[in-house]
Amino acid sequence: MSTSSHSDKKNVIVRQPRRSFADALTTSQFTNGEKPDYNLALKQHNEYVETFEKLVLNVILLEAEEEYPDCCFVEDQALIVDNHVFFPITGAPSRMGEQKTIIDTITPHMKSIHWCQEPGRIDGGDVVR
Repeated sequence: MSTSSHSDKKNVIVRQPRRSFADALTTSQFTNGEKPDYNLALKQHNEYVETFEKLVLNVILLEAEEEYPDCCFVEDQALIVDNHVFFPITGAPSRMGEQKTIIDTITPHMKSIHWCQEPGRIDGGDVVR
């Protein structure tokens, strides 16, 4: 997930996977039912962050939240286009609480803020621009 900054440098928001990542919602779909390797996921995440830094992006690292196994998928929690943000209602009730820190981080920098209304459901990571 990226947001524009006040300078020409772009911000990228990331959150490290937590040990509870092994219980993430998508685990069984992509791993044939096997639990993901947390240490490998952490290594891959660190490489992901290093890539953003090499691209001269400002990386905003949010604290991981153990109670939300899917919290490293920050792109699901907001859709940002040209400093306008739309906060969806996630399709998975277990992910509802992880949006708070995303909202707190993003809203001060946005031109406009929009909220999904019931009964609408969408995950930001499912949208392609």
